[in-house]
Amino acid sequence: MKRFLSIVLLSVLLFDIVLQTPVVKANSALSSTFLVETTSSTSESQIEVTLDWPTEAAMIIPNRFSYKGKGTIVSVKSDDKTKKNKVVISGEKKQVKEQVKGYQRYALGVKYNFSKTPGNAFCRYSDGGKWQINSFSTDTHSQYRKDYFRESSATLPTMYPPYSQMSEIVGYMNIDLTDHPAVWVNNAGDTVEANKVKNNTIQILSRSHSSSLKTYTALGLKDYDPYKPRLALQYKAEHVIFTANNQIPASNPAFYTGHAQCYGYPFNLQYFLQAEAEYEAYHYGGTITFQYSKFASGVIAGEVKPDPVSERFDGKDVKVKVTISSEIFEIKDPGAIDYYDVYLNNELGDQKFEAKAIPANRNMKISRTFDFVIPASRMTNKNSHDEVYVGRVRACYKPSSYYVDPVNGKCMDTGKIHASTNVYKEKAPDPPVKGMGPVAIINAPTEVMLGDDITLDGTSSYDPDGTIEKYVWNTPNAIGSLVDVPVGEVYYNKLGTQKVQLCVWDNDGERDCGQHSLVVTEPFVKANIFQSGTLKENRKVTFSEFSFTSSRYPVIASKNQWTIKPVYDDIPQSMIKYQGNLNGKSQFDVLFKQPGDYVVTLSVENIAGYKDTTSRIVTIKPDLPPVTVISAESMIEYRDPKYMNKAKFVLRDTSYSPDGDIVAWGRWYVIFDENNDGIFREQRVLIYEGDAKEVIYYADHVGKYQFHKETIEEFGQETIPAFVTVEDRRRSHTWE
Repeated sequence: MKRFLSIVLLSVLLFDIVLQTPVVKANSALSSTFLVETTSSTSESQIEVTLDWPTEAAMIIPNRFSYKGKGTIVSVKSDDKTKKNKVVISGEKKQVKEQVKGYQRYALGVKYNFSKTPGNAFCRYSDGGKWQINSFSTDTHSQYRKDYFRESSATLPTMYPPYSQMSEIVGYMNIDLTDHPAVWVNNAGDTVEANKVKNNTIQILSRSHSSSLKTYTALGLKDYDPYKPRLALQYKAEHVIFTANNQIPASNPAFYTGHAQCYGYPFNLQYFLQAEAEYEAYHYGGTITFQYSKFASGVIAGEVKPDPVSERFDGKDVKVKVTISSEIFEIKDPGAIDYYDVYLNNELGDQKFEAKAIPANRNMKISRTFDFVIPASRMTNKNSHDEVYVGRVRACYKPSSYYVDPVNGKCMDTGKIHASTNVYKEKAPDPPVKGMGPVAIINAPTEVMLGDDITLDGTSSYDPDGTIEKYVWNTPNAIGSLVDVPVGEVYYNKLGTQKVQLCVWDNDGERDCGQHSLVVTEPFVKANIFQSGTLKENRKVTFSEFSFTSSRYPVIASKNQWTIKPVYDDIPQSMIKYQGNLNGKSQFDVLFKQPGDYVVTLSVENIAGYKDTTSRIVTIKPDLPPVTVISAESMIEYRDPKYMNKAKFVLRDTSYSPDGDIVAWGRWYVIFDENNDGIFREQRVLIYEGDAKEVIYYADHVGKYQFHKETIEEFGQETIPAFVTVEDRRRSHTWE
């Protein structure tokens, strides 16, 4: 960002002064987006990504998967039993040229360096107490000897040298890189075939070797050649008692006289190789978005009406016209209904009618009438007979509507509906003298997770001509007691579709019962990250685990797994600052030292063993510097006797922060143009430091003056003091 400078030029008479977060339609699909981690592979041309269904998803809409990033989607499989999508992505193939490293072994992400055991000659003199150690010079590339003496009280011949004195022994080993076998690994942790490595680039970098010794220093040789490496190691010899296995055979037997004997002292040397490789790699990373639908909230109600309802028996069959009808509620789009199926029969089952696949044509109501016959034989030896009719209506959604009924899938069902016709010989039964009956209404969710409390509410039940006097609930498989109360809470520990029944009685003793179906789902956990704080560099940002799970199957905080890293490689991981280990935390504070995009990933597990992972991308904004704006009270100032013949300048500061930080303090400077050439090459002189918005300066000399200010701001939002320095406070000034 370009720095904004405020400069005010003042003309003078005696001297000059210069100052320098979905609205969704009823039948629309919802969408969910998942982050595909940025990775690369030298061998895997395709990867499979498993995506969990959203908890609220009833179905995944086919052919509605999209991918933005590296690679393309090859195939998608959605499993409505496991509630998972398996997406196969073909990687973006690119030619790669990069540095790779060679190891002796690479397994399960662990790199094992080459390990060698060269040695130094430790020779005991014939007197049995003096030892000669062969060491190595990194300057001359030659060996030299060092003598050590055991204490006079030592038993002769001594079996080991005086190790406490031997802290700077240098050993070396030449490494032949010709046809050197290695397992090659790139920066992403993928293995690279050996034939992709350029043999003429294989080397061992200076001082890159190491050792398993407790105390050692990797040395660099003078004129070191990484392609013909000679690796030198300075070490402190550890206590070893030499045996015959360590003896160095004498090339000249005359050398060994008295107690003279040479031993090989082995030391450990470890190293890895580095080379250039050129190969094809498959790159992945981006976002997958798919569409899904929730369970529909539609309700279908049905009614059966016979005509006549009552008929006097005259010795003949009774003909009855029975009308079955239904109406759909709480579906905003009539076009979502595809067709109706209508079924009607008498309870005895000897007369059945059905009409299937009746086109809905945007109608939310349907009605069909069928002709029934009550045979005269029904009245044999009877004074009256009730012919009961049983019917049901199904309304099925169009596949394109993405509606799903929580109980019946793609269709809504009225369930069984009853009515009857009474046939009598003598006199029709008297109608009840009681008033109108009550209406039982249940308000409850259609889906609940195992273990979650739900509210069953019958307070919407009513009696058209009286009052509700009694409530009786029937809640099979539910845990929790609902007695004679209109509303209460229960929970379920059994999966699947559950039925709830409420019967109510009014003040006339009339009763009505209503039913409600709900689906108890597995106690899945939906990982969720809650973020607070200011998304700006050097400000505190707090991330909290705020996952959605059943109240009786909470998240296990100790198993929380957090990662936070830059989205792109141009931001180093060191720009992310936090204290301690993030894993096992429910909340942590972090500070970002550089603006850009970062991805925060959280993996959780609840006590039922269900797991979920979510990622959130946060964009950290830059901390903008303040804008320094200064002015003077007057364009011209004169010497004034009341100021000891000095000129008084009143300087004002109207600096501000463009991003809401605190303009804390500043430094004012003056430059006097001694040469009167208007160039102001002279040094700036500090005249004030502090937070005053008005500064007074008294000038001694006639001439041109130039005033400057440096503005320093403080953080206007909460930060983490341990991770910020003085240099992190933004500042600006009026000089170039």
